[in-house]
Amino acid sequence: MGWLLPCLTLTLATLLLSSYVGSWAASLLTSCGWLLVVALLAKPYVEHKGRADWPDRMAMALGHVQLKFVDHLVTIALGAVSAVLAELLVLRRHAFSRPESR
Repeated sequence: MGWLLPCLTLTLATLLLSSYVGSWAASLLTSCGWLLVVALLAKPYVEHKGRADWPDRMAMALGHVQLKFVDHLVTIALGAVSAVLAELLVLRRHAFSRPESR
């Protein structure tokens, strides 16, 4: 459940961005941005002492990142961003009926 709002926000951001730059570029930019955010949030939890227990450290780090996304303030912020993106997407709906106009 903790990943539902981030996924909705990313989907809306990708759709809105695709009305400007195209689907491939929008999905590439959104996915790279998402990976960058997760990597930056996970960085403090991953120590570089060796590679023997790397999967365990990565699982722990991703668990901490997921807890950050479940936080109430983050949930409220993601809900607000999703609402704004949905409204902007409705305003840009004409760009999807004429894809050559980008």
